[in-house]
Amino acid sequence: MKNFFWLCILLLPLALALRSSSARDAEEVLGELNRLSPKEREMKFVEEAKKEGALNWYGNIEIITMGRLNDGFQKKYPFIKAQYFRGSGVKLINRILMEARQKKFDVDVFFLPFEFLPGLTKEKLLGRYSSPERAFYAPNLIDKEGYWAAAALNYANMAYNSKLVPRAGVPKSYDELLDPKWAGEVSIDMEPDRALLGWLKVWGEKKTEAFLKGLIKNKVVVRRGHTLQTELLCAGEFKVASELYAYQVTRMKREKGCPVDVNYANPVSASITPLSLARQAPHPYVAALFVDFVLSEEGQEIIVETGRIPTRKGVKAKYEEVSNLEGKGVPVVIVTPEDGEKWQSVSNRLVEILRK
Repeated sequence: MKNFFWLCILLLPLALALRSSSARDAEEVLGELNRLSPKEREMKFVEEAKKEGALNWYGNIEIITMGRLNDGFQKKYPFIKAQYFRGSGVKLINRILMEARQKKFDVDVFFLPFEFLPGLTKEKLLGRYSSPERAFYAPNLIDKEGYWAAAALNYANMAYNSKLVPRAGVPKSYDELLDPKWAGEVSIDMEPDRALLGWLKVWGEKKTEAFLKGLIKNKVVVRRGHTLQTELLCAGEFKVASELYAYQVTRMKREKGCPVDVNYANPVSASITPLSLARQAPHPYVAALFVDFVLSEEGQEIIVETGRIPTRKGVKAKYEEVSNLEGKGVPVVIVTPEDGEKWQSVSNRLVEILRK
């Protein structure tokens, strides 16, 4: 993640100092619902949501996923006009800060990179919401205080070209990629944040740094963009990718017939795609309905159809290769917002090694 993000976080207190004291606090509004029975709660939600009639949400997930979630939500609640804005993590933070400075709070719900959440939570830009759908999620996929829930997972793992590398020759560990026989045949992204945070969590700083320097010594191919790397792996530009996204690799294999496959070497970094409520949401009831919808079985099935990895218990991924990995004994390590905060400065430093 670029250092610019941390500059933005440092500016947050200034932005929040300009916040209107009369702005609605969605956390307080929704907290009152916990005292109602499930039936009363549902009636109150729909009644108030009809009055609000609108939803505005921001995210950095794929545009196709955002579009399908938006359409599905409007189909279920036709009395709500829903719209979304997509941008990179830094672009979204910029927009949030600008709106805070202008005392303009238009956003109701966020899909933001997980490493952004601790800073936004501390600066009271995120609101707690105890969605009843949280009961269907593992404890490590929801924030215990209610600030976020993981709507999807993103596995970062090794992948290989199955035409160029026979199954028996697939590297069994990351250390094998340092063998001279793989010189010039392995790729890595210029910003391998997701995998890097998982490596740091499991290996620690010293081993992770040594591994990256070993890759460079072994003439690793550095490219920008995981989608591009998946396409290049498909084309045979290199034999192995040290860290690609499992859902993208599998989708290319299944839908485009690419000779690529995943390789779950230890560890497989699983970063969450968190869903959060904006504390100053102008439409708090609609915002809560949307969070419930995305976390519901119906919403998770929409995520499945886009090839993403669902997080709700009982909902399977579209492709068997990326479904229920932990149940299959794959060494998955969940990278949480707290991990992102802990290791981000080290990660930023190590990424610079790949840019030299």
